[in-house]
Amino acid sequence: MAVVYLSSRVSGFLLCLVLWAAPPRPAVAIATGSWMKVSQDPATVTAMRGQNATLPCHFLKEAADSYGVEWYRSRTLDGQGQSERTKLVFPGEPPRFSYAVDEASLSIAPVGLEDLGVYYCVVKSPGQRDVEGNGTELQVLAPPSAPQIFLQAPSELWPREWNVFCVTEGFYPKQVRLTFSKNGGEADPQNCTLGLEHEGTPDSAPIGWLPISLVMEAKPHPVQHCIHMMDSSGWGHYLVSVMPLHLGPAGILSYNCTVHDHPGLHAALSTSLNWEPPSNQMIRYLNVTKIWILSGVTLAFTAAALKSFCEKGGPRHS
Repeated sequence: MAVVYLSSRVSGFLLCLVLWAAPPRPAVAIATGSWMKVSQDPATVTAMRGQNATLPCHFLKEAADSYGVEWYRSRTLDGQGQSERTKLVFPGEPPRFSYAVDEASLSIAPVGLEDLGVYYCVVKSPGQRDVEGNGTELQVLAPPSAPQIFLQAPSELWPREWNVFCVTEGFYPKQVRLTFSKNGGEADPQNCTLGLEHEGTPDSAPIGWLPISLVMEAKPHPVQHCIHMMDSSGWGHYLVSVMPLHLGPAGILSYNCTVHDHPGLHAALSTSLNWEPPSNQMIRYLNVTKIWILSGVTLAFTAAALKSFCEKGGPRHS
């Protein structure tokens, strides 16, 4: 192969010609992030609701004469399959957000369910391209409340049909099991489940949108069932286990309710209720007593009215 040697004058001319013909490039011919690496390890931070959390942002500060740090939060819009990206402005709203001691990491104190999302640290420096970290997902756990057992007050419309409710509330994520049993489990206990499909157990509680107070005032349901509800914020969840109660022979009824299988719980939470419903005979006695009391009150008012009428409307002598 022949080798051609060019003079420095010719080679310089050809180099200028090549540079002139090349497509234009940005003023800063540096690949994105090549001048600085931003790390956000760990990729996931988990915090309990009400605790403090710090989201990391690490980079070599000596690589830039001056720099600024901005934070963005990205989260999925509920039920829409789309995501929104918001720039965090602080010390503005919410005031719980601030820079950590290193003046780059993000501090949230305290953490709320509304803070769920993926947070991105963006480093800015004059004359350089913005460099964005790989993102840190903030997961927030809200453990369920200790279960509470409520006895539905009887109504005149259905005096012999009552319901017993076991309620746990305020939990996130939607993953929990509520076990409700009667008289030590003489019958199969009712298991209300949410988010446990990976265990082969589909959700047993359909979603409902009525306030919990209206659910407890509705007509008693004749069979056991589960209700999954959400609070007004759309983040906190309720799980309600409903058990029918038909008054029969007198005797103490024992109910036990346990909430478990939630990632925010270290141990199961349980509560119990012992209740002795009134017997049929006692109810009849109470009804008879109520009738006598009402009759006595009616007679007393009637006698007082007649006496007043006679005193005012009796014959007068001039």
